Amino acid sequence: MTIQRLPSHLINQIAAGEVIERPASVVKELLENSLDADATRIDIDIEQGGKGLIRVHDNGTGISKDEIAIALQRHATSKIHSLDDLECIRSLGFRGEALPSIASVSRLTLASRAVDQNLAWSLCGDADGDLQPAAIPSGTMIEVRDLFYNTPARRKFLKTDKTEFGHIENIVRRVALSRSDVEINLVHNRKPVYQLKQAKSREQKERRLQQLCGASFVEHIINFRHQASGLGLSGWVAVPAFSRSQADLQYFFVNGRMVRDKLLTHAVRQAYQDVLHHQRHAAYVLFLEIDPVMVDVNAHPAKYEVRFRESNSVHGFIRHTIKKVLADVRPGDQAESLMADQVRDDLPFAGNFGKDTTARQHSINLPVKEQLLAYTEFATRASGVLPEQSRPIPADPETSPPLGFALAQLHGVYILAQNKEGLVIVDMHAAHERITYERLKSSMAENGIRSQPLLVPVTVAVSSREADLAESSLEVFEGLGFMLDRMGPESLTIRQVPGLLRNADSASLVRDVLSDLVTYGNSERLKTEINKVLSTMACHGSVRANRQLTIPEMNALLRDMEQTEHSGQCNHGRPTWRQMTMPELDRLFMRGR
Repeated sequence: MTIQRLPSHLINQIAAGEVIERPASVVKELLENSLDADATRIDIDIEQGGKGLIRVHDNGTGISKDEIAIALQRHATSKIHSLDDLECIRSLGFRGEALPSIASVSRLTLASRAVDQNLAWSLCGDADGDLQPAAIPSGTMIEVRDLFYNTPARRKFLKTDKTEFGHIENIVRRVALSRSDVEINLVHNRKPVYQLKQAKSREQKERRLQQLCGASFVEHIINFRHQASGLGLSGWVAVPAFSRSQADLQYFFVNGRMVRDKLLTHAVRQAYQDVLHHQRHAAYVLFLEIDPVMVDVNAHPAKYEVRFRESNSVHGFIRHTIKKVLADVRPGDQAESLMADQVRDDLPFAGNFGKDTTARQHSINLPVKEQLLAYTEFATRASGVLPEQSRPIPADPETSPPLGFALAQLHGVYILAQNKEGLVIVDMHAAHERITYERLKSSMAENGIRSQPLLVPVTVAVSSREADLAESSLEVFEGLGFMLDRMGPESLTIRQVPGLLRNADSASLVRDVLSDLVTYGNSERLKTEINKVLSTMACHGSVRANRQLTIPEMNALLRDMEQTEHSGQCNHGRPTWRQMTMPELDRLFMRGR
């Protein structure tokens, strides 16, 4: 068999097979080039789902006349010049493969005018074509017609125009989310789809976010920014009550680059795991800022995946940050945060009951009846009056706390309360369950995990790599309540387990923890299993339906909710309360019509 060099057009088509999967891939590469050229406006015209035409026109810095032909050659780029540049990439594109790959499977026209030149020039086809004058303003316009016309086998794999345009729209949405400072216009078959103006203020960004992700998402988001240890995380996360049946509203960007990364997704999922309903997915738009030296963006032909040098640190930073953001949300924070803070200062019994260690630990071991008596005691102490003398509604509803004051109990299940906004409905069992659960977790954190020796040690068969990892991580397992011994090259023996998990499958747990340590460098597996036990304990130790509560007891429960982490959801991810505003009630009863 004779060894020979492949012709350049075949090399380009092979490269196109790695980079250009469908019309959306072309749009992604062209948009990234526009952003790298410092464009502040990008116009995108699509026909037939991208099969017929893809035209991207930007107002960026443009390409000079003598470099247009070079831009269509393989591995020609202005973005890297040395190995040092490759290890510290700040641009979105850098390989110099996109344009020649696209040109090899389509009829491509590139027209550009550099900012320092008076004329624009265009080139049709590949780098061997002739330059012609063009009539465009400064910037670059690239037309891609008849995608895969010369590779019919590839074209047959394309889906319907509607499906292919759906992929394009998703790419444009991601780019628009990553760069709110760039005006983006998308047209399909001459019909406008997106007309997104530049957004600089927070209000403008959230208005643009609404256009891209929907009004309901914006109504349920928490905006945050956090920096630590050279990492920065910012963006929007939706409260757990706004969950999805599928992971279709999850956008993550690393240094402005759209990514689909298992490590990042896992970190976010762990942050939500204690508050999200089973089989539901969180919604978020997140931006991670990291030193480019600490991340390898050259890990995937389409640059969707990245690798972190210190993946454990990145994973932990994201998980802890989002978990704290979700935990810090209290009733009233999203609407009247200043009022809620003032109210907490004026309610000493709520603060004491939530923060005093002795009171908290004592209340954990009390039956429901005694817990409710404790509620009444704190409510009485705070109001300075006896329970029978306390008023169910304050004279001025404008000064009520976020969850308001109790009015009544409905069918022994729901608490009805009045606040400044209108009516608050609380599922008393779900709310009390979350409060009890959080206190059990706090007690566990303060007192540590107690181990229990096994009467009969359990032998676990593992791989030699897992055995090595277990042997080097004995302190990690001891901190989780396990005592392990290595008995052979591929064998471990479990001698002690966490007391709360004495009835669990300890061998499977150890294997799962080792799997997490291999993949993510840490494990929350045991904590999750322990929390399941605590959740069950909290469920059985919380006030049940049909339990009649007094007004002070109900008010004390409301105040405790305002001080408890994750109080908006029960232990199973279901909502604990709902607000019905006066305008909503007026519409319900058609008042004012």
